[in-house]
Amino acid sequence: MARAEAIKDKLGKLGAPEDRITNSSQRLNNFQSGELIYNPVDFEFMEATAKVEEVAEAPVATRSVLDPFTIRFETGESKLEKSSELRGYLDRALAYLGENPGTVLMVTGHTDDEGSSTSNLSLSKSRASKVRRFLRNNGVASAQVKYQGKGEMEPLATNDADEGKRQNRRVEIQISN
Repeated sequence: MARAEAIKDKLGKLGAPEDRITNSSQRLNNFQSGELIYNPVDFEFMEATAKVEEVAEAPVATRSVLDPFTIRFETGESKLEKSSELRGYLDRALAYLGENPGTVLMVTGHTDDEGSSTSNLSLSKSRASKVRRFLRNNGVASAQVKYQGKGEMEPLATNDADEGKRQNRRVEIQISN
């Protein structure tokens, strides 16, 4: 909460009306490297007509580069949708990787159980390769991003229902151990 108050004070000194700023805090697993703290603050801008009670109850959505990032795919597809959430993750990853040049991101592709195991393994590798290429084309050093395909071998949910299959068609990006 002290960080939130400090930012509120700073914004007030820059001319923002302090009575229009509501802050809250939530303890997260942040990472600190030197003087930098990764993912310490999340800003949410509300319409001027929003009530203070609504702002206070608004959920804080914060994602760290250290948390696995998941991208979902349609059945049989490997086309990468470049969302604002993915761009935000990329920005955080670039900052983190710049401060930690020995760190490697692992990009892992997965599928549901539709089709043969061989085709699913190939599809999962294709998905992971496209995500790796996106990261490389946007500034991540080649040595800092690896990829692999797991096919249908590590499902998150049962493949007995459409929602479970949707959860399993994914690529996960995470810091490699």
